[in-house]
Amino acid sequence: MSTETAGSYGDATGADEAAGEFGYAEPEPFGGSSLPEPPVTGDDAVDHAVAEVARSVERPLEDQVAVIDAAHRTLQDRLADVEG
Repeated sequence: MSTETAGSYGDATGADEAAGEFGYAEPEPFGGSSLPEPPVTGDDAVDHAVAEVARSVERPLEDQVAVIDAAHRTLQDRLADVEG
């Protein structure tokens, strides 16, 4: 039998309000200025791909996946060119 009272785990009021619905703090959203600038490699294709990934942080997840997939293809192509 539970003996929970108001303000105990699971109650999103009072002291637990900052902890969120599940008892832990919600993550802080990414802020554009708090993220480091992507590194510059000197390879225009690589730099562009990495910059696009960095800019995708604020986009919906589906868009992020598409950007990351495109960057992955670009990086694979560049590695193939170097090894080739």
